Amino acid sequence: MKSFGSRINLILKEKGLIKKDLAKLIGVSQTTIGRVVKDTQSPSTEFVFAIAEVFPDLNTRWLLTGEGDAFMYSGVADPQVYYRNRNILVPVQAHAGYAISYPDEELNDLKEIQIPGVVGMARTFEVAGDSMSPVLESGDYVVGVPVEIDQVSTSDIYILVSRETGVTIKYLQRLGENYRCKPANPAYDHTIVPLEDVGELWRVHLRITPHLQPPRITGATDDIAQAKLRKIEAWLKGKFEDYPKG
Repeated sequence: MKSFGSRINLILKEKGLIKKDLAKLIGVSQTTIGRVVKDTQSPSTEFVFAIAEVFPDLNTRWLLTGEGDAFMYSGVADPQVYYRNRNILVPVQAHAGYAISYPDEELNDLKEIQIPGVVGMARTFEVAGDSMSPVLESGDYVVGVPVEIDQVSTSDIYILVSRETGVTIKYLQRLGENYRCKPANPAYDHTIVPLEDVGELWRVHLRITPHLQPPRITGATDDIAQAKLRKIEAWLKGKFEDYPKG
């Protein structure tokens, strides 16, 4: 690609971003991004540095000259960097292996996915079992964004990764040097995980589910139901003398 703008356009496409997303990531206006993409404005040195910082796998030689591969995971860059800065899908069958492999991140067999609205480092885990029902159901997917250990809120759901306990998707409560993992389903007990055993912690940012709830029908159907109830009530009043008449 000969023009700088066309190379920025390719980055947007490969990363699943729009101009507005990139503008927020590198701290410039959306208008600036639009002008650079159209090659009506030359990028500043700060612009180039910001792009390189946001996308560490980007080949800066390609960005500046168009020479070589756009991204360095073609055998040049460290695969750990490649996977660490992307949204990786972790299906149920990979939970155990994923928990064992951190922080080495030997994730070469796992797939990168792009989800609208999810930018940068993320993990998408498949949900198994019914311990979080009805909030999460088996077969759902949850998208997690990284969070620090001391930023846990009891109202959020988290994905806790530990070599000892594997992948746990629960509400969390900090209890001293431990986490209490709280299921949504009252049929399940709480579990305790020491903070020192936590390898990764992700806050659930998004739920993807195949379990669609049936729509609630209102309007005419409600009117029919109310009419039937009135008929039943009238019948009861006539059948039983002690039925309230008010």
